[in-house]
Amino acid sequence: MKEQELRSIIRKEIKSALTEKVSATLTTKMDRVDKTQAMKMLKKIFASKPASQQAEFVANLVKNLNLKGNIGLLIKKIRKVN
Repeated sequence: MKEQELRSIIRKEIKSALTEKVSATLTTKMDRVDKTQAMKMLKKIFASKPASQQAEFVANLVKNLNLKGNIGLLIKKIRKVN
């Protein structure tokens, strides 16, 4: 699974899991993060890793964000897609 597909799945699942629309502020911040050097390097590294490692990394990242809502379900769906 490509990193872009994984990101798309994550965004959709976060929206459905929290049942709230993403605010314009959060969308703008995500766009800024996408342009940083660290994110560009992460994308390069992800491109060379298997989908299972990508999903595990993203699941751990989401878990460490301490988000509200049913995040356990989101993490299960991320891992299940593989």
